[in-house]
Amino acid sequence: MAKMKVTTLPDNHGKPLYVFLKYEDYLALAHPSNAAKPSRKSASAQTFPSPKNTVKLPDAVLKRLKSGNISLMRAWREHLGLSQSEVARRIGITQGGYTFIEKAKKPRAPTVSKVAAAFGISAAKLAV
Repeated sequence: MAKMKVTTLPDNHGKPLYVFLKYEDYLALAHPSNAAKPSRKSASAQTFPSPKNTVKLPDAVLKRLKSGNISLMRAWREHLGLSQSEVARRIGITQGGYTFIEKAKKPRAPTVSKVAAAFGISAAKLAV
């Protein structure tokens, strides 16, 4: 197997939280029997199995995550151009309360759903 280029995004403690790699490399890891079959089709013409529960994040959100130790929730909020105060107002809490949620390592599912609704996105995009 050829060497894979892997990018990791750390959590607030510097431990790897996310791993990014090329889709073809993912397929080689997930389906090793298919990786050995050479194909003359271009990558864009190939049909790949779609992993279950795949969530696509905007490049701008990924870039924010990669640029510093920030939460996915904060990356989305900044991408959407919202202030903490505005998000707090939308979900009916104080700005300080929202700050606590945004910094939480693992916010509760109902909270994630409320924030996602305030962002206008699916909760799955905040629970990656």
